[in-house]
Amino acid sequence: MAPKVSIITVVFNGLNDLEDTILSVLNQTYSPIEYLIVDGGSTDGTLAIINKYKNKITHFVSEKDQGIYDAMNKAIAFASGEWVNYMNSGDTFYSNDCVSEVFEKNTTTFDFIYGNYIADYHTNGQRLLKATLPQPPHQMILSHQSVFVRTKALKLFPFDTTLRICADLKFYEQCWHHGFKFHFFPHVISVRSHAGLSDINRLQAIKETERVLMMFYEPMHVKITMQRIKLMHLIKSGAKRIMPSFLQRIYRKNL
Repeated sequence: MAPKVSIITVVFNGLNDLEDTILSVLNQTYSPIEYLIVDGGSTDGTLAIINKYKNKITHFVSEKDQGIYDAMNKAIAFASGEWVNYMNSGDTFYSNDCVSEVFEKNTTTFDFIYGNYIADYHTNGQRLLKATLPQPPHQMILSHQSVFVRTKALKLFPFDTTLRICADLKFYEQCWHHGFKFHFFPHVISVRSHAGLSDINRLQAIKETERVLMMFYEPMHVKITMQRIKLMHLIKSGAKRIMPSFLQRIYRKNL
């Protein structure tokens, strides 16, 4: 019997892009799926979009929260699926068959199924990003839009709400170091809008990344890794300031 999948969308004032996310979930060919939306008390018309599809949404709540990770934690209390995927406002599945393709084979021996994602820079093009697991001292690259995780893991290790950007990184590291089994699905699962918290506030993301990695790895290795990440950030920031947008699109496409 196919396992039940809970797909969760967290949103706050997402009028311009929430509908694409909702349709991406509702158009999935897989069954059984339940769809949960947690809204942070939107005031921009987001609720009208949600009400348009309310008959197809399993559970919906709209109330103020303490940020995205608080909302993601809150949703787990309502999730009845064996597996969870977070497809937040502005992000979409790569195709209508994504969930079916992920779960068409036996998944009983895994706790995480993860795949690649496409970073959508909107007018500046797109870029394929390939997922990686921890290989100390390197940082893992996982995007929760392209990860299916057993609900039990999310209940065991709730997202750390003291982290504003990298709580998902801490969650993956906790599960990895506690022996949870990760399985790579070698395809694109999602298209992620690159206007998220970690993209808007890159310097804070770097600081939080270092804070998280220090919890799990030898400090000297982490410092070397973070020096490399900071250097790359400086190089990319400088390139963006002097490189015309059409050259940025070519650069991303060929990375």
